[in-house]
Amino acid sequence: MRKLAFIPLGALLGVLMFSLPAAGAGATQTHDGTMTISDYTNPCTGVSGTVSETYHQVFLEKINAIGSYHLTDSVNGTLSFVPDPILFPGALSFTGTFHSSDVVNSPLRPGFTETMLLTVNGHYSDGTHGALHEIFHVTVNANGTVTVEFSGLNCIGG
Repeated sequence: MRKLAFIPLGALLGVLMFSLPAAGAGATQTHDGTMTISDYTNPCTGVSGTVSETYHQVFLEKINAIGSYHLTDSVNGTLSFVPDPILFPGALSFTGTFHSSDVVNSPLRPGFTETMLLTVNGHYSDGTHGALHEIFHVTVNANGTVTVEFSGLNCIGG
């Protein structure tokens, strides 16, 4: 259950990669921004609230002459989580930093692989350390079969 609770943040970080304009062969782009997600559930505590992020993103796209491609997306930033005061009075807020890397590889044949790593480090409002590490992997094979794997969700603190 906690693994699924984290999908909104991970998915939105991954969507950032595809929200940039096409970079072209061998192009690098950067983007700075902010994002707020309402009704977010902290995967380490089960408490819902609002998470706000400020981030810097670097996107690299490499397409070789025969058509295979490699995309790399790296996002670093700060985030804060504020619990819903009505549903969770007295719950701890969280402030910290995050790093997300997303790699997509596609060979000449149909299909692709994508791996996203996410690390969050920070402190709860009572001063305790909190961290989250997650690995998300997607494979689409040549016949269109999609395999999605969440592994390594690891919460420290909270």
